[in-house]
Amino acid sequence: MFKKCGKTLLKLTALSLYLIAFIAHATVIDFKDMGDANAYIFSEFTGLNNDSQGALLVNENIDLTGYTVATLNGSDELAIATNGNLSVNGGDVNGLVSVAGTATINNTNELRSTSSNYEFDKNHFQKLSTNLSISTNTINTVKWSELLIDTSTSRYTYITNIDSNQLFNFNSVKTSELALGARIVFNVSGENINLTAKDWLIKTAAYESHDAKNILFNFFEADTVTINTSIYGSVLAPNASVIGEGGMVNGQLIANSFTTGTNGGGTQLNQAVFNSDTLSFDNTVDTIPLPKTNLMFIGALFLILLRRLVVC
Repeated sequence: MFKKCGKTLLKLTALSLYLIAFIAHATVIDFKDMGDANAYIFSEFTGLNNDSQGALLVNENIDLTGYTVATLNGSDELAIATNGNLSVNGGDVNGLVSVAGTATINNTNELRSTSSNYEFDKNHFQKLSTNLSISTNTINTVKWSELLIDTSTSRYTYITNIDSNQLFNFNSVKTSELALGARIVFNVSGENINLTAKDWLIKTAAYESHDAKNILFNFFEADTVTINTSIYGSVLAPNASVIGEGGMVNGQLIANSFTTGTNGGGTQLNQAVFNSDTLSFDNTVDTIPLPKTNLMFIGALFLILLRRLVVC
């Protein structure tokens, strides 16, 4: 009896270790201290005749002309934080501002100040971008001008690669219904990316739309990203100068710099906060979300072995 119980205990221990390892190796997408801000920029932000629905967090200077910030903000919420200088000419800032340098305003309401502290840890986001780029767990094909993502296996996070040739060979993206509610990461290769008119609202084969909060475009090689379309998802481009020439980003933007409106067209930043994880790369394992199917399966095995141990 004791020998049998001992074997069951070993199985229970092994299953526990498997569960811990499974969680520890789950895909972690941590946006660090970005919170629900619309943009997290490591150098400069230049905005002309456009707007953001959420806050702007910028490590260096911000230059705004006819630009409205944080249209969905409460009046006492943070709208702007910068470690550089702030210039506002026209437009409006809906909320509080934290400026480490000097603030210059013209043709707008008086700014209300607060203090904030952001790390702007570019290395963290570079590491995140690189880690995602080598973590592909699904494949895609182009058929009849559609990019089809193989989502036949249940996952919490699907990660697929788009090379520079594929980027121009499809007009829309489809998944299976199984992926609805899961996160989808697109690793887009190439140093100079030009995003033009496509249907970037990701759908299932039954034409159900994925929530933009679950979609992330990872431009892991990009030096420049030009946006002239509407993106339904967040953008991770920690080394890139992002240029907004039209459309919108319906998500969060992480980039080296952002310039919009100066070439005649502008890209609006809409607030759709990405479904990121709340922990860092410290291997903490207690809060990583897992697919319900995997949790139920592992939990059932755990209970069966536990029951056998109690019977012993």
